[in-house]
Amino acid sequence: MVPSLDRYGRSLKDLITMVADLRTRGRTGGRPTVVDAGLLKAARDLLPDPGRSVTSIAKLLGISVGTLYNHIPDLQQLRAAGAAAVEPATTADR
Repeated sequence: MVPSLDRYGRSLKDLITMVADLRTRGRTGGRPTVVDAGLLKAARDLLPDPGRSVTSIAKLLGISVGTLYNHIPDLQQLRAAGAAAVEPATTADR
């Protein structure tokens, strides 16, 4: 059992060394993002509109709803700001 653990430990060290080497050369790994600055700006412009749902905005932009939530942390605040701007006047305002 000990030799197999030793082999596992060496292969793990080799893997960590390889990943560190790749990072120094600018390789980070992972899937490339589909979101760029223009897409984020378009999403931020559309989100305050209470006539559009988050799902419809995501479909329009060709991304998933989860991608919107991941890349726009203040999404809920943007939606709330748009809804507050459209609320009808109360009787106290008249």
